[in-house]
Amino acid sequence: GPSSYAEALINLAGGINAGSVGNAQDFQMSLEEIVNQNPDIIIFSHASYSGRTPEQVMARPGWGTIAAIKNGAVFSIDSNLVDRPGPRVVDGLEALAKLIHPELFK
Repeated sequence: GPSSYAEALINLAGGINAGSVGNAQDFQMSLEEIVNQNPDIIIFSHASYSGRTPEQVMARPGWGTIAAIKNGAVFSIDSNLVDRPGPRVVDGLEALAKLIHPELFK
């Protein structure tokens, strides 16, 4: 959500948080809002405890019109790097930047 730790990392990595439209730092976006935001990239950090894969996210019903789905730009990132502040935050920021702007890391 807006003004969240995740949003700060996304912004520092050169991205724009689709969740900034929310009314709280921690909220659940509706399917309609995600489709409306039409993100170019989807990065999720819950794979380690949910078992979800990028392929499963891309197969979600109703998501076929989202740019990230059309372009196969759905990525899992290690939650230990991005979900809580700590010494690994630099590694998480670098990992996010590589997903958002891979052209800068060639």
